[in-house]
Amino acid sequence: MISLQDYHIGLCCDNTRGLKPVASTVCKRQVWVAPPPNFIKINWDAVVNSSRGCVGFGLVTRNYNGVFFAAKCIVQSQKIEAKSAEALAAFWAVRFCLEMEFREVIFEGDAAQVIDDICSTLPHLSSSGHIIESIVHDTYHLTSAKFVHVKREGNAVPHGLAKLAVDQNLSSCWMVEPIMENNSGF
Repeated sequence: MISLQDYHIGLCCDNTRGLKPVASTVCKRQVWVAPPPNFIKINWDAVVNSSRGCVGFGLVTRNYNGVFFAAKCIVQSQKIEAKSAEALAAFWAVRFCLEMEFREVIFEGDAAQVIDDICSTLPHLSSSGHIIESIVHDTYHLTSAKFVHVKREGNAVPHGLAKLAVDQNLSSCWMVEPIMENNSGF
């Protein structure tokens, strides 16, 4: 039996191994919802500070139980438009998943146009087209990659990390060590 959550996830852009994303549907959620079993969800966001000439990126990963795995914030000194910054945040999210060796991933962000571009079969001719092409290429290394749009309210944690990166000129990564069950009886 398919759950309502799985149905909504199925409506969103899905890139399974060897297939280019085909369509994107904006999910109307305003709160974080756990992914299905065996999936990792990574939420991403970007904050541009034009006056300081820098951009911050925030990434947060959690599993189907809502358990936090890792978070990352990145700051880069560059002047960039908002759409390109959001595309770079999605790029860093995909790269982070590859580094962490996650293979079944749902990527959530609040940049609907970037998600539509990632899922489009049309050529990517915008100023962020090369970033979008890199994202699509990198998702081929994942077993399953789904791109979902959420409203800003459902993306508050990565937004806060991106803001922290810009405000504090900070790039950092936080990871939780996995809890290993002790099968030796001690």
